[in-house]
Amino acid sequence: MRRTSRMPAPASSPKPVFSQDDLLDSLRELFERRGTSDDGLTTREVAAAKGWCQERTDRWLREAWTRGLIESGRSHRLARDGAMRQVPVYRLKHAHETQPRP
Repeated sequence: MRRTSRMPAPASSPKPVFSQDDLLDSLRELFERRGTSDDGLTTREVAAAKGWCQERTDRWLREAWTRGLIESGRSHRLARDGAMRQVPVYRLKHAHETQPRP
């Protein structure tokens, strides 16, 4: 007879809370450190720079986008097969453009 054990479901982690100042400072630091122009950063590039997993990075970027601190767009990146492809990127908005989304 084969026994199966069920692992208890992991407790859900609390939703991260970012103050607007902390979020904006962190975004500015990230974009300045990367030397990014208006080209923007992909989710993978942000995750690699911050040392975070994809899920945490998505939550962080979604929060910044919702608060109107970043904008999304498209840019070209070199793919593994050598072709240039359009990918979604995030760009830091200028101070006079930052407005929270409804």
